[in-house]
Amino acid sequence: MTKHGPAPLPTLPREHDLPERLGAPWRDVVLVCRQCQKRGNGPKVLKAKPVAAALRAALKHAPQRPRVVLTNCLGLCPRGALAVVAPSAAQGAGAYAARSEAQAVAAVTAHAAGQ
Repeated sequence: MTKHGPAPLPTLPREHDLPERLGAPWRDVVLVCRQCQKRGNGPKVLKAKPVAAALRAALKHAPQRPRVVLTNCLGLCPRGALAVVAPSAAQGAGAYAARSEAQAVAAVTAHAAGQ
C-alpha cells in the first residue's frame, strides 16, 4: 500500500524479456541426497555416488530416460537411509528412503513405470 492507494500490480514480462528456453534431452530428474550419508543417523554403508551410478545404469534404456542428480540436503532425512526423489511430470513426486542400491533402483523404476 502506498500513501496514494494500493501498490500497482506487477506487469507480466514481455516475450523478449524471458530467457531462452533450452531443449533438454531428458524429461524427468531423479534426485539423490548426498548429505544423508554424512549425518550421524544416516546410512552406515550406503553412499550416494554408487546409488546414483546404479540408477543411471538401470535407467539407461528407459523410454523417457531421466537425469540422475546428486543434490545437497532435500530436507527429508530418513533414518539409516538415503533420500531419493523421483519427480514425474505424469504422476508427481515420489520420495523414497533407500537402504540399499537395489531398493533405490526398484523404487525409482517402479515409479517411472507408474506403479
